[in-house]
Amino acid sequence: MKKIWPWLLLLLLLILLCIWTKKDSIYQNTLTEIPRNTPKILTKNVPHYINYQIQQLDGMYVLDGNLTNETQQNILNDAITSASATLKLGKVTEDNTLIDRQSIPLLHNILPHFIKYYKMGKIVYKDNLLEVYGNVSDPKQQEEMKKLLQKSTLSTRDYSHVVASIPIDFIIIKDGSNIDFRGTFEKQEQINTLYSVLPSRTSLAHVSQGTYRIDNGAVLASSKILPLVMKTYSNSELSYREGKLYLSGMVDKDEDLKRMEYLLAQLNIPVVNHTIINPVIQAKIKRLSEIQKEKENKLAQEKANRIAEEKAIKDKAQATLNAKKEQEAKALAQQIAQQKIKEQEALERERARLDLARERAQLQAVQALNQENTIKNAKKDISELLSLGNIEFQVAKTSLTEQGKQTLDKLATVLSKYPDIDLEIAGHTDSDGSAIFNQKLSQSRVDTVKEHLVIKGIPAQRLTAKGYGESNPLVPNTSNANKQKNRRVELNIQGE
Repeated sequence: MKKIWPWLLLLLLLILLCIWTKKDSIYQNTLTEIPRNTPKILTKNVPHYINYQIQQLDGMYVLDGNLTNETQQNILNDAITSASATLKLGKVTEDNTLIDRQSIPLLHNILPHFIKYYKMGKIVYKDNLLEVYGNVSDPKQQEEMKKLLQKSTLSTRDYSHVVASIPIDFIIIKDGSNIDFRGTFEKQEQINTLYSVLPSRTSLAHVSQGTYRIDNGAVLASSKILPLVMKTYSNSELSYREGKLYLSGMVDKDEDLKRMEYLLAQLNIPVVNHTIINPVIQAKIKRLSEIQKEKENKLAQEKANRIAEEKAIKDKAQATLNAKKEQEAKALAQQIAQQKIKEQEALERERARLDLARERAQLQAVQALNQENTIKNAKKDISELLSLGNIEFQVAKTSLTEQGKQTLDKLATVLSKYPDIDLEIAGHTDSDGSAIFNQKLSQSRVDTVKEHLVIKGIPAQRLTAKGYGESNPLVPNTSNANKQKNRRVELNIQGE
């Protein structure tokens, strides 16, 4: 027992030292965030590591395994969400005695590449070894994954395979009212895209899905022209094979043909167009054009005769118009004289308005100078106050210490002295922890400051509480000293 007491005393001193170094104070430019939960090391000499598995399943990613805490789970969820994917929790447990040194940061870096390029994929971390499984369509994608894994000193293995891809193929045949849709696609989404622009009577009996098929933009291109094909083509065939889009069929109007040619020219894939105009309709159009030309000639002759008659009437009316213009000229001269009188009166009124505006500007300048002096005095008083006392919070909490309350009581007195001054309470953190956590922490603490000042009689509309999280560091977060500077509350006078 006597040999144990010195070790217990040493352990007690270490605990007191940790509590002292964790003191959480906010100075004028300091805001301390809640420290991360560090995993506890088991009493045994052999460390126990986290283990997990992330697997692609039904269009989402399923997480199973044992993690240290919820923070690790949130990091993985953020990485998957940022890649426009969904994370589903399977059998996940938490144990703060489990250790992870590098697997979570490494997984955060490789997940975007894994989600974008891997199919039938799985990531497994067990016994301090991270393994990647799945199929990719390009050797470059496999090589990029290996580079990402090599950036970490963690033991890793890449079991991915390169699987060659071939283009999709399909054919859509319109024969009168019958529409036959056949083809092989990679995703149901591609089938749905084309089917959504086809009539409901379209047959899907011979449409299927195949793995490792490449679209190359054929589905999107076809969906742009299919509405016009269904509307204007009597019989048609639209197909995509060997990397080219083929279109054939008949339209009734030349304008429909030109419109289709314009749409095909906007596509970014090779197109072969065999569209023709219906010969019967084309002959009718030619005959109608001849009849229209005969009508136009007849109308032109009638128009010439009408112009001659109108000219005679116009010449007669011109003489009457000239006499009328002389009378209007005299009336215009009188109007001009009256207008000059009105303009002179308006000029005098404008001079009076300018004199009044000049007086108002001088008054505003005096008011602005007074406001500037008020802001300077208020800023000086606030700076002097904060140099004497700090705004402090309880350790790892958003509640104020007694010292912090006393400082805010004095600040309320200063603000009461300057009732025309509005104040922004800005909270900042360092980069430790997630951005979401830092944002919530900074906002909660500035809300506490505002609430205390309102209780002391400062109107709420004069105070703006804004938490900026880690977005506005004063210096890079590269050392504890720099992080201390970045954890801060700033009091900014509005309109300064």
